[in-house]
Amino acid sequence: MEIQQADTSLFGAVQAITQETIDAVYPAYYPKGAVDYFKAHHSDENIRADIEAGAVYVLSDGGKPVATVTIKENHILRLFVRKEAQHRGYGTALLDFAERKIAEGYGEAELDASFPAKHIYLKRGYCDTEFCIIEESESGDYLCYDVMTKKLAGTGAPAQGGISLRLRPYIHDRDFDSIKGWIGDERTHALWSANRAAFPLQKESFGMLLREISEKFGDSPFIAVGSDGKPVGFFCYSLNPDTDEGMLKFIMTSPEVRGKGYGHKMLSLALHYAFEITRAAAVHLNVFSCNEPAKRCYQKAGFTERNVAEKAFSFRDESWDRCNMIVRRA
Repeated sequence: MEIQQADTSLFGAVQAITQETIDAVYPAYYPKGAVDYFKAHHSDENIRADIEAGAVYVLSDGGKPVATVTIKENHILRLFVRKEAQHRGYGTALLDFAERKIAEGYGEAELDASFPAKHIYLKRGYCDTEFCIIEESESGDYLCYDVMTKKLAGTGAPAQGGISLRLRPYIHDRDFDSIKGWIGDERTHALWSANRAAFPLQKESFGMLLREISEKFGDSPFIAVGSDGKPVGFFCYSLNPDTDEGMLKFIMTSPEVRGKGYGHKMLSLALHYAFEITRAAAVHLNVFSCNEPAKRCYQKAGFTERNVAEKAFSFRDESWDRCNMIVRRA
């Protein structure tokens, strides 16, 4: 038994394990529309992107790939074992491997548990933190899954409940040097800004952009700082008085704190400000559908999909759908 980081030569194996396992197992638990949603979610494009990011691992036995897992920060994703190879310890071996990797930098592992696998995660000490329902728009079928977490004996940061954050206005001359290096590659930059800001981030042009959206939409930029006063997050917020809806834009966190609950905590503070200070009836934001980590963070904060604009943005040879998400004041 061998676990190795997948490269492009293993794309076919990862794709086959993923799609064949969904076809073999999921129809017993989910309606067809939900199964199709799972298959589309684990598309060739998403698998290739994760392999290129170095996040995918393959377990082989006797030289044959039989299982795969994807690890992004503290998230365990796409854990699949070929049906004929199940109940032989491969899934346990991959979970052990994933938890050890995550424990090197985080104190908690998180995963989305489908019905077929939930009992496995419960036995491993995972606890439910959220129950999610997604309606498949074409069929009307519902996809249900649980978000589950497990404390690890690692070196990571405390869970979100123990994070101390506060918001303050962003001061461009003072804060730009802190945030300018938070996004280090062009694709991630495009996911964040839809290329409204130049890459790499430049002080003068970014300052002009902030002034432009302030004059046009009333946006105010904010910084989230930790207990030591160090900036760890950034976003812009505006309120449309005609619709009574607030909008969040340009949300990002420092690479040092990603995957550790800081983004969720910052969003909680932003929503408190929007609902309690500006008295917004709802808050919305836009996110590209392929930006799964951001979507998960927004869903955990209470946002749900309102509409999707297909092929709204192009990046090189990719075409991205833009998802509008909204949360309403209780």
